[in-house]
Amino acid sequence: MNDRVRRTGEVIQISGPMTMATARTVDSAVREALAALPNATVDLSAVTRADSAGLALLLGWMRQNRRRQAGIRFRGMPPQMDAIAGISALDRVLPRDG
Repeated sequence: MNDRVRRTGEVIQISGPMTMATARTVDSAVREALAALPNATVDLSAVTRADSAGLALLLGWMRQNRRRQAGIRFRGMPPQMDAIAGISALDRVLPRDG
């Protein structure tokens, strides 16, 4: 984990930007947390800025969990990420809570 990714039970909360500049750091911390959980909710409500690299991370985490036969859901998707997902029709495949 790092100061931008925190785990509480089955919830992984990400804070700050999820952009090309931060993708590597966020990705490694979330993958580490996911590896320890049979089911996880990734809370994006504290993400302050997002771009297509942030959306690509969500897809990568979904693939990781699918290979492990583990569940994953996303909640609190920031408006920028939600718009990119809608334009690319990925909003239909992202498992969401609320």
